[in-house]
Amino acid sequence: MIDFAGLATAAAVGTSTRPLAAADLPEPILGVVQDADGRDPAEVLLDAAAGYATARRARPAPGPDLPALELPAPSRPQVPDAVVALLHRIAGAGALREPLQREAFAALAARGLTLPYHLMLPLLAEVNRPGVARDVAGLLDARWRAIVALDPVWRTVLDRGAGPDDAADPQVWEDGSAEQRAAYLAAVRRSDPAAGRALLDGPGFAKENAETRELLLRQLTHGLGADDEPLLEARLDDRAKGVRELAAALLAWLPGSAYVARAESLAGAHVRLQKRLLRGPLTVVAPVPVTAATRRDLYREKDLDNQPAERLHLFDVLGIVPTDRWPSLVGATAADLATGPAEYLDAPIDLRPAFAVAAMRWRDADLAAALGEADPSLLPVLLPVLEPGLRDRLVVDALAGETGAQLVTLIVPQPMSPTVAVAALDVIGRLALQRDQAYRASELLTAVGRHADPLAAPALLDGLADLSGRLPEKPPVVVKDGIRAASTALQLRQALAEALLAYPLLTPEADPKG
Repeated sequence: MIDFAGLATAAAVGTSTRPLAAADLPEPILGVVQDADGRDPAEVLLDAAAGYATARRARPAPGPDLPALELPAPSRPQVPDAVVALLHRIAGAGALREPLQREAFAALAARGLTLPYHLMLPLLAEVNRPGVARDVAGLLDARWRAIVALDPVWRTVLDRGAGPDDAADPQVWEDGSAEQRAAYLAAVRRSDPAAGRALLDGPGFAKENAETRELLLRQLTHGLGADDEPLLEARLDDRAKGVRELAAALLAWLPGSAYVARAESLAGAHVRLQKRLLRGPLTVVAPVPVTAATRRDLYREKDLDNQPAERLHLFDVLGIVPTDRWPSLVGATAADLATGPAEYLDAPIDLRPAFAVAAMRWRDADLAAALGEADPSLLPVLLPVLEPGLRDRLVVDALAGETGAQLVTLIVPQPMSPTVAVAALDVIGRLALQRDQAYRASELLTAVGRHADPLAAPALLDGLADLSGRLPEKPPVVVKDGIRAASTALQLRQALAEALLAYPLLTPEADPKG
């Protein structure tokens, strides 16, 4: 027999997914549904729901064994109608739906907005689909969390992504899911790093399973400081490799840690500057032997290129040593060491990839600029460190150079400023006119539409229209599809950005690819 809860489920997931058989309705409700067998199931559902609603209003108030349901008041404003219309368009955007929807939901969550019922309920019906639970969790206000908690399946949304109210409740630390406890720990660390560290600094932490230990330890990134070193140093001996690797990575971010000091000691013993007559100095580097200490510090011993472990150890050392320490260690700046000639076992060696890691770790903009000038292929890695104006100039120059066709593949999957996006489209346009590059060009075009700054949309749409007009009479279908996908993505993203101009950011927008 279909009761009111069954009707609600059918309304949430759709009558095509949860068919409504009128014969299963109780007799009093069936009596208000006219000619059910020949009508649209959605209309039958609405009539049945109206019958239930009327019957429920006619009943006396619930007694003590069935308390009335009291939901908290909404604590977030709903999205404006213009955004609702855009979300409907995004839902019908085919292959673009998931990435654009994820970006849209992150933007809404960052502005403290939530969705109306007719948009939220279909999402809740898909919470088991990868990524949906995370997207939904960021949009739940107090009222929606109470509604979700009533359903055993929907409750997984709260388990997979705690909302801000959950993170503020200390009880979550005692009986919440691993994800909720991690969110609580992160919130504590942001306001009181010592209090957050104290939650992990005890025998209970060692009893957690490896996955939970790693998840909780990761929250030390919030407010990471020198006082965290003893806890992290102890985790280098954790029984789980993932926890050990995470502890090593966090210790490598602490410039005054014993972990970094050990790397500096190895650098002093295996890197030296050799002066040469009538030529600039030569950096001579030596293999770093594998020892119990390097293994405990999780230095690499193998990679996809099957490089010797001693060479990998050397590169790890170069990437860990703080970039401002090199003058006192060997008498040269990190930029000089990275871009100057270097020798390893009497053969030339390129140290730039290792120093690119150091530039990222220590946020060294000068080193990043020197590396970007010397080796444009490193620019995709260095973009977050470079000053915006210099970053755009280096990328645009590199895209216009001989390696532009290779570099564009690494640039377009990342957020792009208007200047960079226009330069990337110019390179892709040339590829699109080459029949043997059709599939690659199509993928790159779609990527430009998804990752370019929405402010670039007018210029990019003009560029796409121009490219479409320059295609041969019978262009590859995939290229036309790429142009169409890029145009659709840009138009939707531009419209969303404009619709949200009146809503200020409350928190940084989440990375839609993360």
